[in-house]
Amino acid sequence: MGSAIVRFIDAVNEWVAKYFSLLIIPLVLIVTVDVVLRYIFNRPLVWSWDINSQLLGVIAVMGAGYALLQRAHIGVDVFVMRLSPRTRAIIDMITAPLFFLAMGVLIWKSGQAAWTAILRKEVVAGVVNTPLYPFRVIMVIGIVLFALQGISKFISDFRIATGREESGS
Repeated sequence: MGSAIVRFIDAVNEWVAKYFSLLIIPLVLIVTVDVVLRYIFNRPLVWSWDINSQLLGVIAVMGAGYALLQRAHIGVDVFVMRLSPRTRAIIDMITAPLFFLAMGVLIWKSGQAAWTAILRKEVVAGVVNTPLYPFRVIMVIGIVLFALQGISKFISDFRIATGREESGS
């Protein structure tokens, strides 16, 4: 059962990262057009900063779970790189409550911010007043996916620590 949950969470984060990474295309296009208009025609896009900030935020938050899946987050490997996979898994399990505490606080506070933004129909204060509440909702979804990937990692670490699974790294 545990491995089915792990495979499902991993697959969801793989799929989300695959499709949300495509947002890099409009991000690059908007930046390119803005730079050309700004420096060649002296006519910058007044809305580009707001949209670019939101696109980059969506890419980052929706890719966090995938980064954890790929073990791409920054770690202090110098202390654990010579340890066995089983010992690393045990250390990760010991420190996991800190991760889950942080995720709980992030989900709670970002959830509150998203709900408030929806109720107020919050917008970015600027020339165009782009809506902010969709970004806040996506932020909550991304943090939940990140927390779920943490659960997947914890299950995998448990299986490695108990000898039920070989280490993937």
